[in-house]
Amino acid sequence: MFFNNSDLEIMIGNANRFESLIHDLILSESILCGIPLDKINWDYRTNVGDGGRDIEINVASTNESRSFMPLTKSYWSIKSGKDGLEPSTLENEVCKHPKVLDYLKSNSSYVWCVAVPVNNNYRDKLRDKADMLSQKYEFNKDLIHFMYNDTITAWINKYPGIIPKYFPSLPLRWKTINEWIKDNKFFKVPWVDISNRSTLITRIIDHFYGTFSPNILHLVGQSGIGKSRTVNEACKKEKLLESVLYFENIDCFTSGYERYITRDESIHSLVIIDDVTIEEWNKLYNRLSEYNKRIRIVTIGPLPKGRGDFYDENILLVTPPDDNDDITKVIQSYDSSISKEQSEEIAKWSDCDLRLALLLSESYKRDPGLRNKPIQNVQEIFNRILKLYKNDIGDINEFRKFYEIFSMLVDLGYKNKYRKELTYISNYFGKPETDFDRAINLAISCGLGNSKGDFFEATPRALARFVFENWTWDIIKHSVTKFIKGMPTYQMQKRFFERGQECNSKLREEVNSALAEWFREEFAEYDISLIFTREASRVFLTYTELDPENGLAWLRKSVEIAPAQILLSFDGKTDGSGGWRGRRQAVWLCEHLACFPEYFYTCESILFRLALFETENDIGNNSTVIWQGLFLPVMSWTAIPFEDRLNILLKRLSNANMDELYLVANACVKLLQDRISRMIPPKVIGGRLTPEEWRPKTYKELYDLRKDAASRIIYAVKGLRPEKQDIPTRLIIENIQVFLKNDCFDLLCGWFTLQALNEEQSRLLRKKLDEYISFLELNNDKDKNNGIHKELNDIKKWRNSLEPITLESEIKEVTSRGYWSLRNVLGDNDRSKTYQLLAENTLNNIHVLDNLWDWFKSKDAISSRFFGMKLGYLDKKHILYPIFMPKLLSELITDLIDGYIYGILEREGCIPEFITNDLDKLAPTYPKQLIIITINSDCSEHGFKRLLMGIPLAGENVSQLLFGLASNPWSSFLSDNQKNEVLRLLISLAENNDQYAYKTALELLALWNHDKKENLIEPLASAALYILKHCIDKNCIFDDHYWNKVASMLPDTFLIEKIDILTIALVNWELGLHLLQDDALESLIEVAKVRPNEVMQSLGLKINDVKYKDIFFISVFRRLFEAIGLDVVKRWIQSNGIEAGRAIARHIQSPEPTETIPDYIPPLTEWLLTEFENDDRFFREFCAGRHSFESFSGPASDRFKEIYKNVSPYLNHKLRRIREWAEYEIDRAKENMEWDKKHDAEFDRG
Repeated sequence: MFFNNSDLEIMIGNANRFESLIHDLILSESILCGIPLDKINWDYRTNVGDGGRDIEINVASTNESRSFMPLTKSYWSIKSGKDGLEPSTLENEVCKHPKVLDYLKSNSSYVWCVAVPVNNNYRDKLRDKADMLSQKYEFNKDLIHFMYNDTITAWINKYPGIIPKYFPSLPLRWKTINEWIKDNKFFKVPWVDISNRSTLITRIIDHFYGTFSPNILHLVGQSGIGKSRTVNEACKKEKLLESVLYFENIDCFTSGYERYITRDESIHSLVIIDDVTIEEWNKLYNRLSEYNKRIRIVTIGPLPKGRGDFYDENILLVTPPDDNDDITKVIQSYDSSISKEQSEEIAKWSDCDLRLALLLSESYKRDPGLRNKPIQNVQEIFNRILKLYKNDIGDINEFRKFYEIFSMLVDLGYKNKYRKELTYISNYFGKPETDFDRAINLAISCGLGNSKGDFFEATPRALARFVFENWTWDIIKHSVTKFIKGMPTYQMQKRFFERGQECNSKLREEVNSALAEWFREEFAEYDISLIFTREASRVFLTYTELDPENGLAWLRKSVEIAPAQILLSFDGKTDGSGGWRGRRQAVWLCEHLACFPEYFYTCESILFRLALFETENDIGNNSTVIWQGLFLPVMSWTAIPFEDRLNILLKRLSNANMDELYLVANACVKLLQDRISRMIPPKVIGGRLTPEEWRPKTYKELYDLRKDAASRIIYAVKGLRPEKQDIPTRLIIENIQVFLKNDCFDLLCGWFTLQALNEEQSRLLRKKLDEYISFLELNNDKDKNNGIHKELNDIKKWRNSLEPITLESEIKEVTSRGYWSLRNVLGDNDRSKTYQLLAENTLNNIHVLDNLWDWFKSKDAISSRFFGMKLGYLDKKHILYPIFMPKLLSELITDLIDGYIYGILEREGCIPEFITNDLDKLAPTYPKQLIIITINSDCSEHGFKRLLMGIPLAGENVSQLLFGLASNPWSSFLSDNQKNEVLRLLISLAENNDQYAYKTALELLALWNHDKKENLIEPLASAALYILKHCIDKNCIFDDHYWNKVASMLPDTFLIEKIDILTIALVNWELGLHLLQDDALESLIEVAKVRPNEVMQSLGLKINDVKYKDIFFISVFRRLFEAIGLDVVKRWIQSNGIEAGRAIARHIQSPEPTETIPDYIPPLTEWLLTEFENDDRFFREFCAGRHSFESFSGPASDRFKEIYKNVSPYLNHKLRRIREWAEYEIDRAKENMEWDKKHDAEFDRG
């Protein structure tokens, strides 16, 4: 606890202060209790009569878990003096104020708040007086509530933000909003709405008021641009946000306060935390995201480098002022006596840094004589600002020496594990650490520095940069290599390089030259492993953005000479710290620097080499994708014209070796395809403005570019040596539509002939052309200009010229197509003729099969079974049988031979005995192959026995093969006893860890009985019950549809067991089982209509079972208890008590008008709401179930009319709970309409 009972005693006798405190507690609680602020009335003037009602709350709390606010309308009497302890005072307040009595008689609460400590004797006297008054005036005695000193203290501790406002002397690690304002004088500057600030303020206010996820909103931006001021302004705009707490950094928040607010579920807290990094925010988000309803946090932090263009919805970017005009507006708002010309001069020197602009404005304000002295240089800026704090700083020249050192880095570690950075500069410059500490504290107190957790940043940002450019660089430039090499952390090195990136271009070149020595020593060898780690790679990235020539030259040479195994070890995995290892940094670096024409060619070369040895295949911005993107005509993000980039790619294609060929050819194809999106690079890279991307000016130019590129790619591929042509040729064929759309028909038609292509290429081309022809035929009727019709005729002529010319190639052509996809090309009749003609030709030329065995073994022969079926049907003398069977054994050619045997069966009506004998002999040796053949082709007693023998021998998860028994002819052939044998076999397989055995069993049971209306008979019913139970108990793999189907097929002799398993399926929400719920509910409803007592008994056991009880307070089982009936449910509830009634409150039906009864209430609903009228928990559960798990479409305003029409007859119903339910429905509908309005307004604005 932060606040004790004794602390409240300062309120005794202070009526104004105590009333205000209670009012703030009420406002804070109102969010969680569903009470709109406009329903809370308070007149802060204690000298004005209030009729015994200091505060009125005109609606009831809807949150029973929050006991501060009554669950009725309430009227509060606040007593700061000892008279609040006297029963006579209470009597006078009630009796002498008629409205208080009226409210009590209308079931409104009266809350008596006392500041003076109260012993039990006084409490008893006050309670007795309240009871006496309730009897005398006939109202419920529980409507008078007493709020004593200890209770008020407990609730104050639930809202720590209130404590410093009313008890400022207590030592706390946070500040109130007003204290935060006092500590920053520039927060008092009149607000000027610049850039996107008004939008940010609205978002911040909505976030604090909300209960939605996420509960932590993060603002990022450069220092000095008004992040903190924006958050502060949002809090100043709303009365309720006065209780927001401000923490200077994450440590202040985590050291005690975080644990305090998370351990007590009743605490509601609004928090601002400053100087939070992205990493700290992410950890905080992971820790606190579950508390979204009661803990709302806004964090403020620095802009992560290189992350200025992409944020998720939980991170808001605060942008700098748009231009100097915005700065000028702020200056004029701060001091209107500063002329426009002077304001513009300040804005020019401030470089969009609001903090620097305000400091310079303050110097003008204090010394009006400066207005006639234009700023000439940085020395004048520095002197004017330091003069403001001369009394605090003392020796300005001495302070300047420290500020110069601080300006060398974007920020400096000076606490905890980063203290070693301050120790380093202390030793390097020969000054005591304590002097640096004093200078840091002075800078922070004067606004010339920020403490960011463990780091100190010299501010204003622009001033620190000016000081580095004009003074500090001269101090360090002659020993910069030594200075950097000695730095104790890689972050310190990065921050030095980043300062160099911020400098003007002239000085940046000088810094680059001076750092070259350090770079040569640090990266003395061309060894890519030097940047494998995250730390080394990030230092390298930052340096290279500062000096691209040196950095990229080293990287290019390193990747060129690195052997394959090293490049394959160069990964971009996360290292556990939230960052990525070396490859990721290198790819990002090249992606960004490729935007600049002078670095494009080097970056392209590096990315190409990395792409050849890709290690990040699972992400969408790996080196391969980024390299390919460099050649796009749009969204390449580079300033290099497309023509120049295309020439590079085509040159790579002509020079590619076999390892490079696919990568390069694929990039050629990709540049012809439309790209939906690519990540936009930062606007500033290494201190340089990113150049504008080269793009075609019109869509026609884009089309012409692609058309030209497509033809040049074709010529380039044709010009390759024969051994290199296959890969790019296949890619062109696979993407034939892209090239045809780019006007390459004549080129391709002349090149892609049967003579020019090999068999595999020809087969692929025919397939792709058929697909394109189908596409064109679908769109032919829509073509008004007849262009598709002409294209279609041309392509069909080309396709006809490509027909296979040998029987072998014809067999491959047909069997390479899916049976159904061939139908799309040929139609049913032509497809059947095609297979038949092919089979006839094969039987006349059996030797053709000699060259096809490898083909039939391959995955490419996808319809070989259908070909085999035709062969078997036509092979009346079985001449192929002695050829096929050895192939089944030695080369496992199953599909073709399976089809062949089925074809024989189809022709002869049964399989010849000599074949079945062979299959029986082979079953123990080749069980899987023989199971497939048997199920597909040998539906007989012999075949069934073969299956029973082969299944246990066929290996892991063999049960799936038995699914073929579900359809005819097996479904009709199998007797019930044989089906039972199959089920028992599957149960045995399941017990031996076959994962799919129960799934297969349920599918078979459901499909065997698919066309039958009757239930399962024995022995199948017993087996089915066993399987259904084990599916739930063991949570194994099964299909919920088939489970419900089989459960519904159980006969009446298993009714009790059926009810039990359906009930378990209804209430068991373990992973995977919740999908059973809907069908189980419908089945139980049907059973309940005929056997209500049994269903109620089964449900009752689950309601009273701690394992299942919670589901009755989460889910909604609509219509179930109505199906059971009022009498049965009533008897059960009367036997089991109020908790049982609460368990079914969510599930009962809502009142709904009928044609004859406009205020009809279902009997069960009416009885329950009458029986438990005084139980608030029951009513809340009832309301909670009205719309749980419902979804709506269309405007809420449309639904409101219907809702109001339906519920308005109940607004004056005799039952109180029915009236309250009707009000609840209307209020909820209104809330939905308001949400719709807000959403529509946001959508319209874009």
